[in-house]
Amino acid sequence: MAQPKFIFTGTPGVGKTTAIETISEIPLIKTEVPTTDELAERKAMTTVAMDYGEFTLEDGH
Repeated sequence: MAQPKFIFTGTPGVGKTTAIETISEIPLIKTEVPTTDELAERKAMTTVAMDYGEFTLEDGH
């Protein structure tokens, strides 16, 4: 059986990285760099590719 995959989407600063950090059972793999545009007023770092984490569902996947 294929393992399910979850994708979190949304605008910058809504909590995608925080959500993944919260549920991940491994240290998060991040691709963050300093923010350089108008977003810098709201947050210092932004994700440029993806964040990766893992967690186990109740059925063992």
